[in-house]
Amino acid sequence: MLQLPDCEWTSDEQRKATLFAIQRKIDLFVALPTGSGKSVIPMLAARVVNKTFTVIAPFILLLEDWECCLKLARLSYSMFKPGMHTFANTPIILATTDMAVTPGFSEAIRHSFANHTFGGLVIDEVNEVFVLREFRNCIRNIWHIQQLPFPIIAMSRTIPVNMESSLRRELCLAPDTIVCHQSCN
Repeated sequence: MLQLPDCEWTSDEQRKATLFAIQRKIDLFVALPTGSGKSVIPMLAARVVNKTFTVIAPFILLLEDWECCLKLARLSYSMFKPGMHTFANTPIILATTDMAVTPGFSEAIRHSFANHTFGGLVIDEVNEVFVLREFRNCIRNIWHIQQLPFPIIAMSRTIPVNMESSLRRELCLAPDTIVCHQSCN
């Protein structure tokens, strides 16, 4: 994907999370340090399985980082914007939390799922669920569409191990959720 001949995994956790994301059978909780290649996980999965993965990010700067990574990887993407009710035909859809709470976003997921084009939902900086009101509303909206059997990939750069179970409960992740955790020290 990166078209680099000496490209390797940054860690065993990155490789493991990517392989599970490609299988799309189980929720993932990915806690890897900044610069460890978390964004590669849904990007590779989208490319390999030829499905659309949506990425919800709580900050505009984080969306801009995603855009830079996607451009570097030469992977097409689109932004979910007001008034939309379907996803563009791209491997990655980027959405802010305020867009992810709209009925159009839920409708787009249902439509993509019904057409067998939906790969999964990525929640970036999931640790912000506890502090950002918009993010909490976004998670409530996800609960309403969670009856569809699609995987959730919850990602963050730093999550204390003792907070993982609280986040998994808050997100209603499956009991058999795979955790790929690496120390940030």
